[in-house]
Amino acid sequence: MEILSVKKIKKSISEENLKILEDIKVLKTTNSTNDIAKNFFSSVHNSDKYFACYAEEQTLGRGRNNNEWISPPNKNIYFSFGWQTKLSFQQLEGLSLAVGVEISKCLNNLIDPRINIKWPNDLIINGKKLGGILIETSVSKKNIIDVVIGIGINVLMKYSKTTKITQDWTSLFYHSDKIISRNYVAGLVLNAMINLANNYKERSFKFYKEDFIKLSTLQGLKCSIGNKSLITEGIVKGVNDYGELLIETSKGIKQFRYGGDSIRVLTK
Repeated sequence: MEILSVKKIKKSISEENLKILEDIKVLKTTNSTNDIAKNFFSSVHNSDKYFACYAEEQTLGRGRNNNEWISPPNKNIYFSFGWQTKLSFQQLEGLSLAVGVEISKCLNNLIDPRINIKWPNDLIINGKKLGGILIETSVSKKNIIDVVIGIGINVLMKYSKTTKITQDWTSLFYHSDKIISRNYVAGLVLNAMINLANNYKERSFKFYKEDFIKLSTLQGLKCSIGNKSLITEGIVKGVNDYGELLIETSKGIKQFRYGGDSIRVLTK
């Protein structure tokens, strides 16, 4: 059984990026790596540094809309990246989509078929969920926003009758002809997140927009989006420069921000 190791994770991170990484923690178990990253901000004094936290197991892992994230020990990647920035909330719009693009790019060389993205934050292989992204932000001091990028990726998890996941899922294990190292995956993803944080001020989501559309599982499909009180149906026409989903309806193009609304494919 492979155990996550700071030394091994660092092997996949560039020398330049290691210089601006304040700390990497690997915990045996924790409630949530996102909570650990949030606590880190209270003691950090250099906003140009980054922080990473991994856990072998999460007892209170969560996904979008506070849904439970099943986190069995020693099988997957449960990871949070802490980043302080002077960018505004508006400038950070579309960040979860950009994170999805970066993860897809850095891992697609390891497997076949490729990882696609279901708007706004699900990593998908052949219609099954491989992982998810949860971004949490808060203001810690004047002009500084604390950003925590939480990422869960199924790496070695295998199908079992005891698995409590209710939706179709998969792991990297089922899409490679060799056993993939969790330390290697952990390092690749962290290196990608540092690159994203380094360049997001100049790039913003606009840089990732076309790549996201190419990777989108919803592009061109008829979908419904909304909640119990208001449902909109239409054809997905991509996203705009802020990461908002564009739906073509009988009344024209409508824009949707990622929040509490759920989206469902109606026709293939």
